[in-house]
Amino acid sequence: MKTRKLLQKALTKPAALKFREVCHLAKAYGYRLDCISGSHHIYEYSGTNRPLNFQNVRGMAKAYQVLQLLRDVEELNLTFEESATGTTPEEALREVLIARDAWVETARKHRKPIPKPRYRPAIYAVA
Repeated sequence: MKTRKLLQKALTKPAALKFREVCHLAKAYGYRLDCISGSHHIYEYSGTNRPLNFQNVRGMAKAYQVLQLLRDVEELNLTFEESATGTTPEEALREVLIARDAWVETARKHRKPIPKPRYRPAIYAVA
């Protein structure tokens, strides 16, 4: 679903927003996933001390948590990019690299193990 449609859904029916949709909306507004503890996903916005907690309850987001996101969007004057995955291959790659770097940063912050890369080009595959 497009970000604009998700925003409209959040504004009109916050209780009907799925958990993955509220996470997508937060990322579109520049929040990044800081940590996960059980069903709680903590998102932070750079330069603020106002983390957002989203809880996955059987695939749905809690309405009051959606409203907290909308409140912060309004109070912080946030805007979103239409596509969090990029409209060109170059933009998509840039977004993937940003996500990778954020994940590594969070893993280091919480002293989690970072796995070694496992990619192996097809030319090295044994037939």
